[in-house]
Amino acid sequence: MSWRTLLPLAAGGFLLVAFFLWFSSQRYNAGYQSADNAWQIKWHKRDADSSMVITANVLKEISLFNTVMEANRDAKQKITLESQGATEDIKTAVTGDGCAIRSIPADAVKRLREHADRIRSGTAGTNSR
Repeated sequence: MSWRTLLPLAAGGFLLVAFFLWFSSQRYNAGYQSADNAWQIKWHKRDADSSMVITANVLKEISLFNTVMEANRDAKQKITLESQGATEDIKTAVTGDGCAIRSIPADAVKRLREHADRIRSGTAGTNSR
């Protein structure tokens, strides 16, 4: 056989091998893309789940904060009402008392105001006097 008769067979064999390689690479790329898409979906789902957990925790914290703030507001209102009631009771009790109309010494007023300021600032401890 001459090389002229072998040339078409060699070319056909070469084309057959090239086609097989091309086909295999297409199958490999399709499998790779499928696996890559599956991983991307898995990661996106994980990220979405994490975001939902974080959002739920933030909402719980806000709800807890609002509950505490409402309780503090209610407690302050109760203290204010009790204080107003005590003021009225004291006014009623000292009405007509001779000592109630006397002036309070300036040193005593100063000392009482300092004590009240310490109480308001939260630094007052037990009074040792």
